[in-house]
Amino acid sequence: PAADFDDTIHFAKRSKYKSEISNLLRAKSGPHIVELLGRTEDGRLVFPRLKQGFTQALREVGRLSLSLVLQLAEAVAYLHSIDIIHRDLHVRNILYSPDGNDAILCDLGVATKPPSFILSSTPIRTSRRTKYHSPGRPTCTVLVA
Repeated sequence: PAADFDDTIHFAKRSKYKSEISNLLRAKSGPHIVELLGRTEDGRLVFPRLKQGFTQALREVGRLSLSLVLQLAEAVAYLHSIDIIHRDLHVRNILYSPDGNDAILCDLGVATKPPSFILSSTPIRTSRRTKYHSPGRPTCTVLVA
């Protein structure tokens, strides 16, 4: 539905992925997941305006509170419980509430359903950001059925 858009309390963006809307609607009642409020007349997605700069907040505080870590774990666990794998989890996709007490996971554009795995000798690519994985990360060999 078309949403009333007020730049002071809302944020609007164009979605690059068709699946983003369906993922957001499926995750609508999830804890610590950004809420899709609707669309503008020109088709942009409308969200509540939340604080960005999670990276900067981490630099200022110097550490991540256990509460925020648990909130992010709860968000990811909820997504997994409804068969959504985020696939783009990093600090740019973590917003926080205006009071700074709540972490909010956003950007479900590349999220997908979990694959059915079978053993294989051919590896699959699991992330679009593979160049950022640690060099010592273990690898596994799986194929999507």
